[in-house]
Amino acid sequence: MDLCVDFLTSDEENVAPVNNDKDNLVSEVTQETAENKTENQDTSRNQIVEKMLEEVLEKQKDFETSLVDELRSVKSELQLIRDNLKPNTVTASVPVKRDIENTADSDSKNESATMTTTGKYFVLKHAFKNVSSLKENVDQWSEAEEHFGIEWY
Repeated sequence: MDLCVDFLTSDEENVAPVNNDKDNLVSEVTQETAENKTENQDTSRNQIVEKMLEEVLEKQKDFETSLVDELRSVKSELQLIRDNLKPNTVTASVPVKRDIENTADSDSKNESATMTTTGKYFVLKHAFKNVSSLKENVDQWSEAEEHFGIEWY
């Protein structure tokens, strides 16, 4: 019997390495399959992330385009408002009366003078005669006029 037992134990010794090799092969295949799955998952994740980034970039481009268009429209509206708020130029013409005595005077050659003003303006109602005969540093008084019961010069 001893011989039988020795025979069985030697067979078991021979069989065990084959099973270990099979187990090793199975574990390697399982490991490779798991690695392939993780690689596939990684590539699919990368593709999903790429698609998401492309969508975000597209949305950002659309947003920038709409923002630029809106800024242009606001700028044009602002320019229209500025143009409307600018005071209109008013041209007032003041007739210059000729002095009968000094018709050859250069000041009296112009029949009217044109002034351009912006905003509020007034027209001088009094005509000055003999302006060329006025002297500097000498007080000049006008004729007396009555306003609200008081004489003004």
